[in-house]
Amino acid sequence: MKKICLYLVVLAMVASGCRGEAISRADEAAINSSLGAVANIRAGMSSADLSALGLPMRSRSVLMEGDSYTVVDAVIGSGAIVECLMESEKVYSLTVTSPLPRDEEGMGVGSTLSELRATYPTGRLLIGDEDGQFANFVNGTKVVFGLRQDMFDPKCFDSMAVGCAEPKEVVVVKVVVNSGPASWIR
Repeated sequence: MKKICLYLVVLAMVASGCRGEAISRADEAAINSSLGAVANIRAGMSSADLSALGLPMRSRSVLMEGDSYTVVDAVIGSGAIVECLMESEKVYSLTVTSPLPRDEEGMGVGSTLSELRATYPTGRLLIGDEDGQFANFVNGTKVVFGLRQDMFDPKCFDSMAVGCAEPKEVVVVKVVVNSGPASWIR
């Protein structure tokens, strides 16, 4: 019996990346960048499939670019809230602001731009002012890491700016998961 218990502990350590941690409910909140999912909520799934998950949810309306959209806030097993932007009865995108859900490489809310660059050396920083200012890091997957904008020089958001200095240790404040790969345009 002791051998079986030891085997299970070792197996749990291997499955959790040998960090010495047991697998927890937090693992259920993983961001899957290839599937475009957070936990068992997937971008592109129907509103009926989302409801069938049986998660605690509430709906609200938001106004974006002059149009009204439905957002479903779903609470996953870890307690994190996943904001599901709905369009045509499907989940268009998922947004997480909790530090708990992490992608396959351990990146998520609270990660720094330097950590993102080290983890995804071919990733790109996209800064601009289209429908509001944005500072995002994309890595060619279905995940966009939204960065804290107030740490950037306001001149960085001018499309004509050249050589904008990146702030040290700017952090991710939200992770957006889309149904398709994030654009590399700019």
